[in-house]
Amino acid sequence: MPKLTPGSWAKKLRAYAKDIPRQQNEIKKKVAFEIVVKLVELTPKDTGFASSSYFLSVGSPDKASVAVTFDKSGDASLSRVVGFLKSVKPGDTVFITNNVPYMKYLNAGWSPQAPAGFVEIAIRYGKELIQRQRIRYGV
Repeated sequence: MPKLTPGSWAKKLRAYAKDIPRQQNEIKKKVAFEIVVKLVELTPKDTGFASSSYFLSVGSPDKASVAVTFDKSGDASLSRVVGFLKSVKPGDTVFITNNVPYMKYLNAGWSPQAPAGFVEIAIRYGKELIQRQRIRYGV
């Protein structure tokens, strides 16, 4: 094993520190994707309008978008999310929105297909994923 000198140790440490933003960005993208997967899974489905209307945005919540095609599987939302996440950069704040007018009623338990608070369940799931990454990386 090569001996570490102060210079080589500092070089390795700088390289590691330089890669932290990229690693954080990858974790952010993975967690955002998994939250949307959970939301699509838990969203009650009649026409598929609600489960197809999850959108991501950067900087501020998207307050206008709703799905134009309905898909009970949620594949429309997931495909859109995958495409969007490719453009997310380190430092970006990602927002997940669903602007279907009756979403608050679905989340309140108006549909027998999903428990009340399914949005909060998905958020807790995302927080658990973040916590696992913190444990993994020791932060």
